[in-house]
Amino acid sequence: MPSPEPSLQPLAACLGSALVISKAGPHPRKQRIVADLHAAGLPFTFLDATMGADLGPEELAACYDEQAALHHRTGSRRLHASMIGCFLSHRRAWQEVRRGQHPSAIILEDDAMPVPGFHPATAVLAVQELPADWDLLYLGVRGQRLPPIGHGLKRCLFLPLARLLFPGKYRFSLAEYGRLYQRPFSAHLHRAGYHQGTHAYAVSRRGAEKLLGFPGRISAPPDAFLGDQIMAGKLNAFALREELFTTTGAGSQIVSSL
Repeated sequence: MPSPEPSLQPLAACLGSALVISKAGPHPRKQRIVADLHAAGLPFTFLDATMGADLGPEELAACYDEQAALHHRTGSRRLHASMIGCFLSHRRAWQEVRRGQHPSAIILEDDAMPVPGFHPATAVLAVQELPADWDLLYLGVRGQRLPPIGHGLKRCLFLPLARLLFPGKYRFSLAEYGRLYQRPFSAHLHRAGYHQGTHAYAVSRRGAEKLLGFPGRISAPPDAFLGDQIMAGKLNAFALREELFTTTGAGSQIVSSL
């Protein structure tokens, strides 16, 4: 007999079920992730995404700070309404975690998909290694992960001089530069760095409280916001050494191109 497919149900027992952020109504992306998560054995519910195109000028003005966005230290740019809608969708997911019955939950965007040949037992071991005061756990990331060769030397020798000569360009402290990349934590976990993508992560109720408590209006996409808080040392965040989720690569229905 063929061996049974691995199941993510034990992971849900540890982290809670998944909230899947997706555009309301039936569409192929929703059908695809339903099939994937059913096959992976991960319980989930949908959270209808906030669509930026549906937000009026007064709603945007109430939640978005354009000047702060244009001077954001990790990616200065004007945010499209769809990016603001994406952030609001994640904020609503954090609110659901805060008032939920389980002490944590998994948050997925609808382009997330389990990595082929994923190992749920390894992910469960990673969750068991989390400290009691964890805030956020990346189940998959994009972009640079581990520091490049010479990063530590550059941080200690070059950056102090660069910050002195170019204070407007090098705006991070040495400690914040030290949190830019993943660092080893345990057998199955890294400490998180500044990562791209919010397609798959888990957040604790403690982490949701923190995320909802940070002051100010929206000035960055959700992945940049999380990365900035991690670099500042305000989130106790981790990442799986062996990623559990990747993305389909399909263009977002929530975040439009500028």
